[in-house]
Amino acid sequence: MHGRELNISVLEVEGRPRCLPPAEISFLGLPEGAPHLVGYDAKWTPGSAEWDATPRKQAFTPDDHALLERLASLARQAFVGFGLAGYGRVDFRVDEGGHPFILEVNANPCLAPGAGFEAALTAAGLSFTEAVGHLLARALETRT
Repeated sequence: MHGRELNISVLEVEGRPRCLPPAEISFLGLPEGAPHLVGYDAKWTPGSAEWDATPRKQAFTPDDHALLERLASLARQAFVGFGLAGYGRVDFRVDEGGHPFILEVNANPCLAPGAGFEAALTAAGLSFTEAVGHLLARALETRT
């Protein structure tokens, strides 16, 4: 499968979903004919061939602006539509014609250092501590 794989992390701030800067998986070093998919080793095995062949990128060209705006809109809609709270991530596949498809609405993306959510926070200029503050505020709001 070819095309692009992107994701948008979402942080709920003051009751509203805020899309963080997008990320794209680059399929740069896969062997010829290998599917352009992020498998187990690409996600969880640092130093593996799949890990090294699928780096995350967060720099985009002006030509990507309209697509990224569309993905952010879809991510917000999915966050609200699926009833997520606090944080989440929406993973997309974009076909060669530029049409986006939602692969996954992840209600509990990894928060570990170096993971995609932390990278999105950093790109947004937010610290992990600030993000946790928003998550705690949301959790406390839900309890009342």
